[in-house]
Amino acid sequence: EEAEYYHHTGGMLGYISITLYDIRREAIIIILFNDRESNAGYKWSQLLSVFFNEYPDRANDAGIVNIISPWERYCESSITPVVVLRNFGSDPLTSVTINYQIDSGDAVQYQWSGTLGTDDTTLVVLPSFIGPEGSHSFTCYTTLPNGDPEGYNFNDTLFSNFYVNIATPLQSGLFEGFDGDGFPKEGWTTNSTAFQQWNETYLARFSGSGSAVKNNSDMSGILGSYADLQLPLLNISNLHNTEFSFDYAYAPFPGYYEDSLQVAVSEDCGETWQTLFYSGGLSLRTTSMVYQVFFPQSVDDWEHLSFSLSEFEGDVLIRFRVHYGGSNNLFVDNILVGSPAGMDESTYNVRGEIPIFIYPNPITTSTTLSYTLDKPEDVHFTIYNVQ
Repeated sequence: EEAEYYHHTGGMLGYISITLYDIRREAIIIILFNDRESNAGYKWSQLLSVFFNEYPDRANDAGIVNIISPWERYCESSITPVVVLRNFGSDPLTSVTINYQIDSGDAVQYQWSGTLGTDDTTLVVLPSFIGPEGSHSFTCYTTLPNGDPEGYNFNDTLFSNFYVNIATPLQSGLFEGFDGDGFPKEGWTTNSTAFQQWNETYLARFSGSGSAVKNNSDMSGILGSYADLQLPLLNISNLHNTEFSFDYAYAPFPGYYEDSLQVAVSEDCGETWQTLFYSGGLSLRTTSMVYQVFFPQSVDDWEHLSFSLSEFEGDVLIRFRVHYGGSNNLFVDNILVGSPAGMDESTYNVRGEIPIFIYPNPITTSTTLSYTLDKPEDVHFTIYNVQ
């Protein structure tokens, strides 16, 4: 399980400390050392391990430790929940009530029976439900293990977020600049189980007023865990231009090179994925390494990537997946997926040699011009308002 807590460290000559808030137990822990030079991190990790993993067992104690389904996105309305049940109690678990609900609706109860030894888990398939169109939350929790009250309540419950695409007209083109008008927007999904999610920030941008960011600089995450940022379901059949592009910025912290970014496309509603881009460690960086939390300072700290979606057809999903390596922040801006016929944002210079992309188009307050030159030279643009 990924720990769910916030913490901060601090220190001065001769002293070092950590303050931690555990979300699930609603506990506050403060540890102080009067020896800054010793391996304080090792010492408090041992203390925290006792707190998180070695608290006294209760005889009857169960909980949901993983939600396999529902999760992320569905393109059909019938959904079958699948969860993982764990016996946290010291006595064998022979029965428990599993409760689950969609959004704020009434909870459905499922009576499980079997035999689970201490710390054992089992996969439980719950009765199917009809998922309404749109964005939803799924909550699942246990009650009455072996017919008795729960030994601890903090380990009973998990939740996930999911999106159902059935009747909603599919978008064809998309531009997202993360400029403060909602995150994630309707139809976008983030990884349901990641504690450190993608988010939006106004502290960095390639253009506009903000960007998306995945925090990899916080060392409380689990190495190798991942977080997804998934675009809405798009229908690219009517796209005149099938370019998919985005800007990203990343600088690793020296000595920590395990972060990676994968960008993939699915034509079967997330069942299988084809990778368009994958890079990690030093090869992922767009600027020099920094001995601090990274925020891009100029457009020179960003890299623009562009791919063709011409090999794909129909409804597609596009996913940004970051694997956490404890190194540094990664930013994404100006995600562009084609444009509908009649609104093509690509053009050519007067000689017909250099492809120039203008996005977003139509324009409200600002736009971005993107082009590639084989060698530096002066470039002059003239932009006309078609109205």
